[in-house]
Amino acid sequence: MAKILDDRYEVQQRLSRGEGKGTVLARDLITQELVVIKLLVYRSSFESKELKLFQREAETLKALNHPLIPRYLDYFELNFQDGKGLGLVQTYIEGKSLRDLLKAGQTLTEAEAKQIATSVLDLLIYLHNQQPPIIHRDIKPSNLLIRPQGEKTIGQVYLIDFSSAQNFLASAKGSFTVVGTYGYTAPEQVSGRPITASDLYSLGATLLNAMTNQDPARLPRKGRRIEFEHLTQCSPAFADWLGQMIAPALDQRFSSAREALQVLESPPSQGVPPLLQKPIESKIVLTKGKDSLTLVIPTGMGKLRLHIDDRQLILSNELLGWKYKQTEPLRRKDLRRLEVSPSQILIWGVIQKHELGNGLLTEAETHWLAHELSQYLHLPITQVQDEE
Repeated sequence: MAKILDDRYEVQQRLSRGEGKGTVLARDLITQELVVIKLLVYRSSFESKELKLFQREAETLKALNHPLIPRYLDYFELNFQDGKGLGLVQTYIEGKSLRDLLKAGQTLTEAEAKQIATSVLDLLIYLHNQQPPIIHRDIKPSNLLIRPQGEKTIGQVYLIDFSSAQNFLASAKGSFTVVGTYGYTAPEQVSGRPITASDLYSLGATLLNAMTNQDPARLPRKGRRIEFEHLTQCSPAFADWLGQMIAPALDQRFSSAREALQVLESPPSQGVPPLLQKPIESKIVLTKGKDSLTLVIPTGMGKLRLHIDDRQLILSNELLGWKYKQTEPLRRKDLRRLEVSPSQILIWGVIQKHELGNGLLTEAETHWLAHELSQYLHLPITQVQDEE
């Protein structure tokens, strides 16, 4: 490789190398500042996927201006005996990638994961608010640069590598290239239809990797959902939030980076007991097995029984062992949310709902059961007030 590129950039060291492409650290001989140059070498006139992505990254960076994104500086062509090359010059950001920290054996605490999430979500709000919205499409540990601050390992967080970025208008019209990294890519993106919420899934998978130091693609799953709760020591509230970030179904995932950030930064709901445990005086029986959950609520002379397995949810009344007034079963895949008031819980499907409570539950029992069902069903909780 030439020591001087484009008669201006003196190569200091190679940062990465791949087939026909690479990244170098160089010094700008005019400004004397260090810069990062991405290089692409191609040997034919047709526009390959790599060439399209390279040009797209240059166009994207040129249009963006955010302190947590490398700034576009220059773009030049190179001529070789057997081909041509392109160079994209960006500002140099000193720091280590999150991937490097994980390779060194570090895992993130919940507080550190929240710090990264807050920074990246703030940046995604900026990207997704562009006209048309910009979807990064490849958020992963190697594309997050961490600059330490003082004694803190996690300082400023930067998002790099916009070679996969694409505006939403282009993807909606069907002009797309399927890109991303296995394990970090949302289901709809794998199908070639990325939306802004696809970046939320990738960020959630990245945080999982950072907290467990395990490849998200190798984590246990139930259906399409990653089961991570037993692998982390995070709080129930953060586990619920993370579960919504990586929900495979779009209607169960946060709809926007702004919504995800608001929920992450919001204080715990007022009136919810800090310890969501079964009240000592409660006569309710909750049984959780490997593949099912059964809830029995006394109703005077009878019982209200809720049974959930991997296929459906059934609610029935019992009197002296005889079942009556059994509601239409709700399919697990149709479940959407839990609506909770101080005296009842509504389990919502697409158009149906099952009601628990209605005078049978104390407020403490309601909050305890809502938490247990939310954890088991991986459903978000919506707090409402009882009707007067």
